[in-house]
Amino acid sequence: MKGTPSTSLLRELEWDSLSTRRHYHAMVLMFKLTNGLVPVHLQSLTPSTRGERTTTRLQLRNTTHLHVPRCRTKVYRSSFIPHASTLWNSLPQSLKEASSLNTFKRKCKEYLFTPRPNQPYRRQGTRHHNIFIARLRMNWTPLNATLHLMKIKDKWCSCGTSSETVSHYLLRCPLYIHQRDTLASTVEQLTPHRLTESVLLQGLPGGNIHTNKQLFEALVAYISATKRFDGPSSSTT
Repeated sequence: MKGTPSTSLLRELEWDSLSTRRHYHAMVLMFKLTNGLVPVHLQSLTPSTRGERTTTRLQLRNTTHLHVPRCRTKVYRSSFIPHASTLWNSLPQSLKEASSLNTFKRKCKEYLFTPRPNQPYRRQGTRHHNIFIARLRMNWTPLNATLHLMKIKDKWCSCGTSSETVSHYLLRCPLYIHQRDTLASTVEQLTPHRLTESVLLQGLPGGNIHTNKQLFEALVAYISATKRFDGPSSSTT
């Protein structure tokens, strides 16, 4: 949906930010430079290490620590070698001393990237249903609270009691009390957890795939029964 916040979209896609991914690729290239894994014409760009410039016993423990070139301008400071050298020096010593490129890549991903648990709950049902539920998770939907942020219409729900947020639509709106009773009854049969936004949109972290699939189907049935997203504004394209 147009205007979806990038942070919400990255979280939903289980991607790290562009800056984190740039950081990772810069460190991979620095590992190659410092270990002679690049063509000869690039090896001259490798900054010298602390161990190459001194024989002082106290400093030899950080022999992978690079000397960052002195920068007189912001442009040069943000260029690859000065910037990547500073990032490299901030890595743990054990990571910089990885025995191979593949080992370094694996450990660097573990160090820089956010751990992502496997979430099969997000791969149930049809593409059409997954799009709607992903929008609900990102809190960026055709509901009035979102449209208000986009300066399209008032934020109030048709029931007149509250702003039409995702939580209001799923758990509190009196317009859908009968549909919600059916949903709550299904959830109670599947899990001891009470009906919450997290259970509906994220599934049960410790639940099996079959249980989470039934929760997904119950939520889809609720959305279809309310008919809230029927019409042009609910288009998935």
